[in-house]
Parts: sequence; structure tokens; C-alpha cells
Amino acid sequence: MTLQISKWGNSLAVRLPAALVKEVGWHAGDVIDISSKSLGKLELVTPPPARTFNSVRAGLGLLRDSPRTPLDPNDPNYAFYMAIKADDDRTHS
Repeated sequence: MTLQISKWGNSLAVRLPAALVKEVGWHAGDVIDISSKSLGKLELVTPPPARTFNSVRAGLGLLRDSPRTPLDPNDPNYAFYMAIKADDDRTHS
């Protein structure tokens, strides 16, 4: 896969294709660790940490970033999402 390096402020950046990000399970805000083994080559040292949530509200943050927005009532997971949201509304209102 060939990617182009672009200018981002005073830094350089590489955009990762959505299909690749989905395949490896990364999300915006994840942290990865890379190192330079030799000139011009980078190596991924550790995978990003597993996403863990300490509350329903944090879990809903994941749902907020879901491509299912707005939720389709015909989605088989619709009732599950709505139950979580209702519980969150009761406990955090």
C-alpha cells in the first residue's frame, strides 16, 4: 500500500485509509508505538491498547462514533443501543 506524506501544520502526516483502520481495529484517539529501525523505515512496535470503558456513558461515546448514526430502526442492534441509551439517560440525567 502506497500512502502520501502531507504537511500538517509544522509536522508531517500520513492519512490511513478507512478500510485499513477498520481492519486493524483502530479508532480516533488510539495511541500506537512506532520506532525507526533504519533510515526511511518505521516499525509498529506494539498494537494499540484494547479499548476499555468504565461506564455506560463512555461506551455510548463509542456508539456516537459508530457509522450507524443515525440509528436505523431496522438495524438488528437497534433495541440494544436504545436500551443502553435509556439506561444512560436514567442514571446521568
